[in-house]
Amino acid sequence: MPSDIQPSANHKFVEVLSNGKVTLSSNPLDEIELIQCGLDINNVEKFRLELRWDIQSFAKAIGTSARSFERHKKEHKRLNAILSENTFELAHLASACIDYFKNIER
Repeated sequence: MPSDIQPSANHKFVEVLSNGKVTLSSNPLDEIELIQCGLDINNVEKFRLELRWDIQSFAKAIGTSARSFERHKKEHKRLNAILSENTFELAHLASACIDYFKNIER
């Protein structure tokens, strides 16, 4: 079953995480500043849903527990700098993988 995410659209992961404040053509310092402020949990959840990952797998990939991730969602807390950086790294990695495999399922 083909993915609805096309190779040209996969780089929007970074834009989703930053709510459009950072793009691939942005100054890298903009990304660093956003990481230091912490990512908004709602944007992180949108990213998780675009990847189609369950909470447990996603939380493990960014370096936290599913329970902690759920608590962030419930309390509308921003991620700390470490989790924000890990999430951005995952977004960049996911984009590279989609470029290579040409769809999100692989």
